[in-house]
Amino acid sequence: MQKKDANAIILWGSAWGLAEATLGYVFHALNLYVAGIAGFFMFPIACYFLNRVYIQTGKLNSIIYTSSIAAVIKLTDLLIPSVVFIHVINPAFSIIIEGLAVFAALTILERKSLILTYGGAFAVCISWRISFVLLFMLPTYLLHIAPMMKNESLIRFFFVESLINGLIIYLYIRTTESKSRAILGYNSIKPAFSFSLLALAFFAQWMI
Repeated sequence: MQKKDANAIILWGSAWGLAEATLGYVFHALNLYVAGIAGFFMFPIACYFLNRVYIQTGKLNSIIYTSSIAAVIKLTDLLIPSVVFIHVINPAFSIIIEGLAVFAALTILERKSLILTYGGAFAVCISWRISFVLLFMLPTYLLHIAPMMKNESLIRFFFVESLINGLIIYLYIRTTESKSRAILGYNSIKPAFSFSLLALAFFAQWMI
């Protein structure tokens, strides 16, 4: 792996982890007032970071590495003595599944030389949700953490959130597709900045 690619992966993985620790915290707090708001925005934010690292490196496997960094940042909470184990594993696992869904989608688009449609964006959004719930329901002792077991509406989780996610992602791709794939300025970001952002993400996750 080239140093510039590793730097990009650390940069965007840290950015995603920091967003989960800060924006994710805010959105989940707002869920008490606006049901599903976290689900409306967090996956499109994740897709933005994954798309950025893919464009910058040009390598699909960078998506997996970026997701792994964000998941490890989330796992920092396991160092807190009073934390409930499953409450940390749940979102970390979700991050990995989201990364795999985007990886699969971009692999198909690249190999088939296709342009993302709204239907395709919706399919990506609902696919990671289905995979997440099915995989977490396999062990019966984890059944209670599935969204349906938290009194969350299945319709909202699978369809409403996916429809909104898909619209946001589709509009983002369409408005940026005609622009250059070069990310001006990002290639000049020093590794020191990426590692500083990584440290900040770990700190934010730990504190919040």
